[in-house]
Formats: sequence, structure tokens, C-alpha cells
Amino acid sequence: MGIVIDIIIILFILASVFFGYKKGLISLAINILAFIIAMVVTLLLYKPIGNIIINNTTVDEKLQQMIQTKIEEFMKNDDSKDSSSKLIESAKNGLLPDTSKSLSINIIYGITLIVLFIIIKICLLLVNSLANQVAKFPIIKQFNEIGGVLYGLLRGIIITYVILMVIQLVVILNPNGALDNAMQESYLAKTMSTYNILNVFFKT
Repeated sequence: MGIVIDIIIILFILASVFFGYKKGLISLAINILAFIIAMVVTLLLYKPIGNIIINNTTVDEKLQQMIQTKIEEFMKNDDSKDSSSKLIESAKNGLLPDTSKSLSINIIYGITLIVLFIIIKICLLLVNSLANQVAKFPIIKQFNEIGGVLYGLLRGIIITYVILMVIQLVVILNPNGALDNAMQESYLAKTMSTYNILNVFFKT
């Protein structure tokens, strides 16, 4: 069983290295940056853009009316006296229009956020495509591939360390079990668990 775990660890790290080589450091770095930029820009802009839509169109009013109509229809068709009475009481107190308005605004914000994120991601994908073309130049290509291999190797090792840390916690709860025995029989798993660099962050 130990040799099987060793083979799995080796294959996983090799797969990570191969993925890094194929994608290249430039593409991987741009993908990570693109996601971060898209998230930050989206979170900064979705409310201002949503407010522009609310202030300059009737979308929110139409949504509010549609929501209010649906709730009123629900009140008429609902057989539950308790839920109906609460909704009717809300309508009588003028809370229904406020609730439907708040809900319509949140829907606009939500849709704006999703659409904006998709648009920004598409724009950044075009930048990524351009960067990939530049990365095909001889000197840059070599740097890109070597960087991708190193990134893939580092990522594969770190993920393996994380998985082994989780397994260590499981083994502590069930010492001398099948998993513990398999880990002890595996040279790589045993060595990496003993010298797990991530343990430094969890020492008290």
C-alpha cells in the first residue's frame, strides 16, 4: 500500500508540473491577476452602475410592481391563514411596497454584479490572449515554460503538504489504523509529513 501512495504523490506533482508547463507562467499569473482585478473592480463599480440604472430607468419600478403583484397573488391563493394575515398586515401598514422596492433594488445590484464581472473577465481574457501571443517569442517562451514548470512544481508540493497535514489530523484521531499503517509504509508520505514546512505556521 505504501508504494501506491508514493506513486500517487509522484503522479500528482508531475501532473501539476505538466499543467504549469502547458499553461506557462505568464498565462497562469495573468489568470490569477485577472480574477483579482475582476473581483475588485466589480465590487467597486456594481453599486454605482446599479444606481445609474435605478435613477435613469424604470427597471426598478417594473421589478417592484412585478414583485408586489406576485406577493398579492400569493396572499389571495395561499390557504394558510397565519402567513396570509401577516402579509395582509404588512400591506396594510405600508410595508409591502417598501419590501418589494428593497428587493427590486437588491435584484438589480445582483444582476449588475454578475454581468459586470463577466464583462470584465472577457476583457481580461482578451489581454491574456494577447499576452500568450507575446509569450511565443523565443526568449520569452523559454522563460514562460521554465517559470510554468517551477510554479507547477511548487503548487503540487504545497497541495501535497496540505493534504498530508489533513491526513495527519485523521491519523491522530485513529492511530494504528489502516491509514496510519499505509502512511508509515510510504517513504514519500512519511518523509514529507515529518518535514512538512507548513507545520511551522501551526506550532504553538
